[in-house]
Order: sequence, then structure tokens, then C-alpha cells
Amino acid sequence: MKGPMMSEVKKQVPRFHVGDWGTLYSGFGKMEARVVEDLGPIGVRGRRLYRVESKEDRDNSTTFEV
Repeated sequence: MKGPMMSEVKKQVPRFHVGDWGTLYSGFGKMEARVVEDLGPIGVRGRRLYRVESKEDRDNSTTFEV
């Protein structure tokens, strides 16, 4: 049911996919990270949240959400 004042909900196309690599900037400088999980549009105003993994060296990796 649509009225004249109702807006349409647009389906968001994800910008990144699981397995994609990207560059993040943080207080530690620039780092490369890989998307390991797409958590969906649960951020502020429906922004997508991703879990990424950063490999500092061969044996040490860190996962966090962006």
C-alpha cells in the first residue's frame, strides 16, 4: 500500500563482497584488509557493516567491524 507521502525503499547494492581487499586508514597508518563477512545494513541510516581481517604479518591477524 502506497500513499502520496510514502517513500519507496530502495534495495542497497553492497559496495564490497566477501573476499574483496581494500585499504583502511587508522591511527596506526594505512593497512590492507580483506572483507570476511557482510553484516548487512545495520549501521546508522542503514549503512552496511562489514567484518574485515587485517594481516600484520604471516602469523598475526586481527578482525574488526567497519
